[in-house]
Amino acid sequence: MQAADSLPPVPAVIAIVTIPSPRLAPGWYITHRMRATIPQYAAAPGLRWKAYTQASGPRTFGGVYEWASRAAADRWFDAAWRERVRTSYRPGGRVRLFEVGAGVEAASLPTTPQPSFSGMAILQPVPQPWATAAGRGALDVLKTATGLLFGRLLRGETGEMAILSVWTSKAQAEAGLARANLPAMDPTTKAESFRVPVFLPPAAVGRSPTP
Repeated sequence: MQAADSLPPVPAVIAIVTIPSPRLAPGWYITHRMRATIPQYAAAPGLRWKAYTQASGPRTFGGVYEWASRAAADRWFDAAWRERVRTSYRPGGRVRLFEVGAGVEAASLPTTPQPSFSGMAILQPVPQPWATAAGRGALDVLKTATGLLFGRLLRGETGEMAILSVWTSKAQAEAGLARANLPAMDPTTKAESFRVPVFLPPAAVGRSPTP
């Protein structure tokens, strides 16, 4: 799958949500519950796409979302959402929001929901002085990688920088990121990786206008 240059309209926002997995719930059951929410997210105002995620050690589930604006993200992750998650999955979920500075994506993306996916999402922190210029260069390398769905240069709410990449498989993620040679923030900082068992592409999401 080849990728083409694509600069997301400002102010696009990435949200990364992690929620503790129920202790006795097997992974297949969590994936089943994710699939049941596809219509709900397909109708979410301002949502561009969503990669449903699962991770191990510690076990979590959640998602990587791209929203058309910070306002759209805030409306979705409101006080009621946070209270519902806290009550259902103690101690509750974590929502991290990032501004999208630049991005690339596949020239050909799926056009329908993918309820049985085998993808991977990687969040790689990068040094701030490096990220502004060299980060765009890394995206130029990533955009030609086989299996890349999305690459995004991100800035977090406290100024931290990262590159997010979403792939069609773990093997393609490892090969593509090795080729891009992204620098680590420091020896103790590691990339976060998430399995993507369900994927909701842009063409499957309603584009409701947001402020």
